Amino acid sequence: MKDLLPLKLNEPDEGCIRPNRDVYCFDAGDGRVNEQLVLAVLHTLFMREHNRIAMGLYRYNPHWDDEKLYHVSQPTTPFRPPLRLQRTTAHT
Repeated sequence: MKDLLPLKLNEPDEGCIRPNRDVYCFDAGDGRVNEQLVLAVLHTLFMREHNRIAMGLYRYNPHWDDEKLYHVSQPTTPFRPPLRLQRTTAHT
């Protein structure tokens, strides 16, 4: 099974409709990720692509720690909207 978004384990009932205690919602940067299937799919694809790029960077830079890998691979992820667009979309 491929990687999925992390589960929302802290405060699992906040913003999440769970049919029972054994079911958890996804934890992502957007609270609507559990309401809109396409949004969950996009978040998952972006996360997988980010992780793929980070693993490639790690092969060439094994001395880098997780924090450096995260920050270096984040801006190179394809399909990531420019920061200006992110701010405009988030504040409208």
